[in-house]
Amino acid sequence: MAVELVKKSRSQNGKSWCVMFEHPFRKAADGKKGQPVRIGLNTKDEEEAEKLRKQLQDLVADENFWTPKAKMKAKTLFDERVVAAVYGQWQEPSFEGVRDSCLPFQSEEGYANIQLIGDRGTGKTLLLRQLLGLNEEAEPFPAAGYSDSVRYEAEWLLADQECYEAVVTFVPFMKIKAYVEEALLQAAMAYALESSEQKMIDALMGKEGMLRSLIGFLPSSVSNLYGWFPASYEKVHLRRWAPYVKALQSEASRVRQAILSKPDAAAEPQSFKETWERDARCMQLAEALVEEVERNFGALEEGNIMYHEDDWPLCWRFKTKDRAYFLQVLYQLFGDDPAFDGKQLSSLVEGMRLKGPFRPLSHEQGFPKLMITERRVTGGHLSAWQIEKITAADAAVLVEKGGALTPSSLWHEMVITGQTEKLSIVFTDVDDISGNRLRTYEERCEHLLRSLNERIETIGDTLGEQAARTLTRVCRQNGLHIIGRSTDLQTVQSLQRLTHALEKSTIPKGESRVHPIYVSIAVSLAIYEGAKRFCGQIQKREQIAAAFASCMGEALYRFFIKDPSGWSLSEASYAEKDRTIERICFFLHQDLLAYAQEELCPAIEKEDGQKNWQETLAKLVPAEQEAFIREPFLRDLYGIVKGCIERAGGVMIS
Repeated sequence: MAVELVKKSRSQNGKSWCVMFEHPFRKAADGKKGQPVRIGLNTKDEEEAEKLRKQLQDLVADENFWTPKAKMKAKTLFDERVVAAVYGQWQEPSFEGVRDSCLPFQSEEGYANIQLIGDRGTGKTLLLRQLLGLNEEAEPFPAAGYSDSVRYEAEWLLADQECYEAVVTFVPFMKIKAYVEEALLQAAMAYALESSEQKMIDALMGKEGMLRSLIGFLPSSVSNLYGWFPASYEKVHLRRWAPYVKALQSEASRVRQAILSKPDAAAEPQSFKETWERDARCMQLAEALVEEVERNFGALEEGNIMYHEDDWPLCWRFKTKDRAYFLQVLYQLFGDDPAFDGKQLSSLVEGMRLKGPFRPLSHEQGFPKLMITERRVTGGHLSAWQIEKITAADAAVLVEKGGALTPSSLWHEMVITGQTEKLSIVFTDVDDISGNRLRTYEERCEHLLRSLNERIETIGDTLGEQAARTLTRVCRQNGLHIIGRSTDLQTVQSLQRLTHALEKSTIPKGESRVHPIYVSIAVSLAIYEGAKRFCGQIQKREQIAAAFASCMGEALYRFFIKDPSGWSLSEASYAEKDRTIERICFFLHQDLLAYAQEELCPAIEKEDGQKNWQETLAKLVPAEQEAFIREPFLRDLYGIVKGCIERAGGVMIS
């Protein structure tokens, strides 16, 4: 079966047609093939759309047009919509820009930008609901205990207005298409090479359960799919799933048989992958499943949808004065209830901003000027993007369980990235603490205070006295807030103190008058330790930037930054000195992240295969001491460290 270079399909809005093709001169991320493109044709007529598709097919197939300079010639031969599809300058939209244009935040004078951070299960959603004044039973959104498929960020604007508004932005089409294609490939390999239906289903659903929330639940065994009857508690959509699962099994078996018929069938997994990705029928199966996923947008019956130029939904807007109805619509479309599996859009959401007359229990009158953002932290670590969001925020609220034995790694990361000044600590499980000597609220609070001191001591054992001292000062300055599930007086008072502290977070912090003095003799050892740890830790190329900044930043902090050789004012207080060190850490993390993104990542993106990119990375960031000394990498990092110290007012002596 021949593969069409350009494929035509009706867009989900039902108003026009769109086309998909591999761009002739724009390369994909791997640098080996054309960038996948989907573009709207701006026509409702199928016959006209087919004519445009054929024109585009002719243009893409002719190498004479595979350069931007051929645009003028193309304009004389093809429809302007075809020319625009190939030579137009489009780019992925700025989702924050879309949300800002619909529900402005930066223009809201006096508003504090608050980031909620914490591991899963620490009580972030509980705290968020209390800050919004939501009833736990009657108002289900946002749902506690987000599933793995829910990764979007939710921004809540507390505003003195009558109506409730929402703007939801969606993940771009090409990212969804790439995810579905990868899920199908992994599922096909599990079925064909391992003969495992269980692994096939797990792979098809994806490790994050994305397709489950979009299409529905599947049993672990599908040998007799058409004759299988689910139990009453299992919500399934067999009519949607069954054809794709059967087709997947059939195509996987066919591809494997084709591979086995060749004499060089030894490298079976790699051969299967290459054959599957080139096979026309396998491509059509992926396209059909993507179209099935796209049909879920039909659930957006309320509100208004704005489409991108590729005819994929860009954002959805909804507005009502009915608070109960507002939260009910959000819960059914973007919530985390298995009862709605197969009808939800949560896995397609990039982010959302919600605005309305929400206010904490502690505010009987008036509305605090807050925008509160919640996004799940995965793996106990902040991504580069999340650290960037915290950097732009006025305050970061770290939510912890008081009964935990050790602090989360987020305490550690806030110190290394120089973000502790904006940190507020919240313990959420005061009601769950029990014991013979922990019967009253006051006794439980004293227990949590002791727990706080123990956690700070643990950080001090790892990072040193300066880190422990800084965290202690910040907790005294910004407060420790203990929040229970109940609406009793203590919880209301604690919410009031927290809200007041968050509102004050917009007040600028003063500059330090003390300047550190460093001798550069120890900086090379710190850089070497950071490089060694980074090379031993990195496994995935998408983690390079965040892992490099984290590993190198920690090594520089522990072995160099936190212990300057002297100070310009010997009588300066510890608080002044600690603030200066924190500023150096802040500048250093930003510059290390930029170095990784601008110098390391572009070089790695050119490499194909796990072994190739790891070998390239080892050359760029040498972990062996002899090679390390000779590399320009050391000079680059030395310059970054020196520059950050000087920006904070310090001096580094060679």
